[in-house]
Amino acid sequence: MKSLIESYNQEYKSYKNKLYKKLFYVFALFVIPLIPTIIYYKEILFVKVLFWIFASIIFIIILLFLALLLYRSERPMYEYLYKKIIDLAFEDDPTHHEYECFPKTYPFIEKGHLFKKAHSEVVRYRLTYYYLNNRIDLYSFYAYSKLHKSNEIVFNGIYYVLNNDNTQTFQVRTKGRNPFENKELKLMESIDAYDIYLKENDHIPNKIIDVFKSLTTRFDHPIYMSGAHKEIHVAIDKLYDKLAVKELTEDKLTELKDQMKILIQLGRDIYKKL
Repeated sequence: MKSLIESYNQEYKSYKNKLYKKLFYVFALFVIPLIPTIIYYKEILFVKVLFWIFASIIFIIILLFLALLLYRSERPMYEYLYKKIIDLAFEDDPTHHEYECFPKTYPFIEKGHLFKKAHSEVVRYRLTYYYLNNRIDLYSFYAYSKLHKSNEIVFNGIYYVLNNDNTQTFQVRTKGRNPFENKELKLMESIDAYDIYLKENDHIPNKIIDVFKSLTTRFDHPIYMSGAHKEIHVAIDKLYDKLAVKELTEDKLTELKDQMKILIQLGRDIYKKL
C-alpha cells in the first residue's frame, strides 16, 4: 500500500500541475491586453472600462490559484486510487470487472424511479462485475434537493442494478425523507417501517420482500428497491465508501479494499436471493 500512496501522490502532483498550467495560460491571456489599458487608462473612458474588466478577471484567476493551493480535490482519488484499490479487491477473483469514475450518463436513476426528478445527482463511480455471468452494476452516488437553498442531501450511498429476467414493476421503500414519485404505481400496503407500491391488481414476489427485510436487518439505514424491465434496483442510503483525501494511510487503504470486497459480495448475495 505504501507504493500505491507514493504513486498516487505523484499522480495528484501531475494533476495539479496541469491545472496550474491552464490557469497560467488564462492569466497570461488577460495580463497582456491589460498592459495597454494601464498606459491609456486616463485618456479614454472605454479603456477604463476594459481595464476594470481585465483586472476583475485577473483577480478571480488569482483567487483560483490560491484555492487550488489550499484545496485538495477528490477527483484524482476516484480517477486513479479507487481503480487501483478495486483491482486489488478483485486480485483473487477472476471475474471480469469494469470501473468508470464520474460517468457522464447514468440512466439507472430515471429507470429505477427511486428518486424525484427535483433532485440533482453526482455519481462518483460505476463498478460493473458479474455473478454467474449475470451483470451487476454498483454505483456510488449522492443526490441533493434543488428545491432548498441549503442543497439538502437526500441520499448518499450505494446503488445496485441487478440484471435478470424481472418483468414486474414495483417499489418497496423505507419511510422517511425521500418521498415516493411514480405515477404508474399506487400504495398497496403500508407496514410500520416501509411501504409497498404496485400497479393495480398486481402483486410483489415474496422473495423481494425477503431480500428487503434481510437488508433492513443488516443495515440500519433507509433502503429502496424497485423492479424495472429485466432489472432489480437496490439503493442503500448512508452505505458509502467515501475516503477523505487527507486520510491516505496504509491502514485506510486496506480498510477501503476490505469495504469494496464487502460491497462486491453484497451485490452477489442479493442476486442469489432473487
